[in-house]
Amino acid sequence: MTADHARKSAARQQAHISGQNYLQAAFNIAAGAPEPVRAAGQQFVLSSDFCGSFAGVVHDRKWLVDVYPAQAGRGLPRGLTPFEAPPHSWERYVQGEINHQPLPPPPLAGTVPPLREYQQNQVARLLSARREKAPGYLWALPTGSGKTPMAVRAVCAAAGQTPQKILVVTRLPMVPAWRAAIDRFATSRHRWVVINPERLWRLLRHPDADLHRMPTDGAAKLVAYEGVPRVDWDTVIVDECHMLANFESRRTRTLQRLLARSDGGHAFAMWASATPFSEPEVSAYLARLIAHAAGVQAPAEGADYRLWLKELGMRLNNDRRGRWYHRFNRADVSRLRALLYESGVGSAATASDLDLPEQERDVVPIQLSEPDRVRYERAWEEFRRSEGLAVFSDLDPGSYRVEALRKVQKASLVKAPYVADIVVKQVRQGRQVVVPMWFVKSIEEVAV
Repeated sequence: MTADHARKSAARQQAHISGQNYLQAAFNIAAGAPEPVRAAGQQFVLSSDFCGSFAGVVHDRKWLVDVYPAQAGRGLPRGLTPFEAPPHSWERYVQGEINHQPLPPPPLAGTVPPLREYQQNQVARLLSARREKAPGYLWALPTGSGKTPMAVRAVCAAAGQTPQKILVVTRLPMVPAWRAAIDRFATSRHRWVVINPERLWRLLRHPDADLHRMPTDGAAKLVAYEGVPRVDWDTVIVDECHMLANFESRRTRTLQRLLARSDGGHAFAMWASATPFSEPEVSAYLARLIAHAAGVQAPAEGADYRLWLKELGMRLNNDRRGRWYHRFNRADVSRLRALLYESGVGSAATASDLDLPEQERDVVPIQLSEPDRVRYERAWEEFRRSEGLAVFSDLDPGSYRVEALRKVQKASLVKAPYVADIVVKQVRQGRQVVVPMWFVKSIEEVAV
C-alpha cells in the first residue's frame, strides 16, 4: 500500500469511528490531530428493528435498540454494514452512550463557511431572546432562506464549547440534509439527534410499562400521554413546525413531553417554518412562547386553548360554518404578530425582505433505507465485477486500485463536453448550476 493509499484509508477509518464526514477527517489527519482509537469490544447500535435474526445481535431493552457487540479491534460484519447507525441519529447517540465515546474534536478554523449578513442578524436576534430567558424562538422565514444553517450556528453560538444535547425534529426526507448541515456549519461539537416525528416515541420511556413487549402503535400512543424523556435535551429544533398544528395529535403530544426536563424546566425550543400557522387556534404548540411575550401563564395541559386566546384579547370571529378568515379578524392578526414578531421571541420576513430570488431550488442528500442500501451495494459490486474492476474485501478495505476506478471515470468524460455546453447556456441565462459527481469515491480521491 502506498503512502497515498494509507492516508486515504486512515481518513476513512477515522470518519467511521468518530462520526465525522470524510473531508473533516482528512483535514484533521493533515493537521496532525490524534486518531481516535476504537475501544475493545465496542457495541454497535443498528438502525433497524429487524436485525435480531443475525448471529450475535442482541436487543437492548433499556434503549429499545438492536446491538451487535463486536470483538476487540473489529467492526461490523459485512451482512450488518447496511444497518450501521448513521451520524447524528438516535441509534448513533445511544451507541455513544453505551460505549462512553468522547465527542470528536471541533472543526479546524477556516473550514466552516460563514453565514450571510441577514442570517447573522437572525441568529443575533435569537441569541438575544435566549439571554432574556425566552422559552424559545420562532423563525417564520421563506423557503430557501437558510433556516437550517442558521439553527445550527445559533446552537453553537449559544453553547460555545460546552457540549450540549440537541434534538432536531424534521420530516423524513429532510433528515439527511440536516445531518449534512450539522457537519458543514457546526463550529463546536455537541451530541445531535436528527429524527422524523414518527420515531419520536422511541425517545420516551414509561415508568411502569414494558414497551419492549408492546406493539409499536400501542407503545407510541402510551408514551405520548404518559411517557418520560430518556434524555434531558438542552435545545429542541422543530423544522416545518406547522406539522404540529393539531395539538391533540400524537406527534404534538410526544414532542411536548420531550421538551420537559427532569429538573422541572424545559428545553429551549427553536421553531422554524415558512407558514407556522394558518389561524390563531392552531398555534397551541407555541403557547409557551406566546405566554412569555404576553407576560401571562401558559395554559395548562388539557385547557381550552381558544378560551385562553380570548383572555389575551383575541376575538376569533368565525363565519357560520365555523371557519376563520383574516378579513374577519384583522385585530387578531395584529395582536398575534405583536406577540410573536414584535416582542423579541420571533421574526418573520418575506423573500423580498431578505433580497432572495422568488424561487430557490435546494439540492439535498438522500438517505436509502436499509433494504435499498443492501440492493445498492449488491448491484454496485456486480457492476464492478462485470467491468473487471477490483471488488472491496472485508479483510483489507484499502487494497483496491485507483486505476481500476479511473477506467469508469474516464468513460464518463465522454459526455463532459455536452454537459459543459448545457452549463454555459444556463449560466448565461443567470442561473446557478450544480454539477454532481457520480461516485462518492471520486470525490474522496479529488478531495485528498
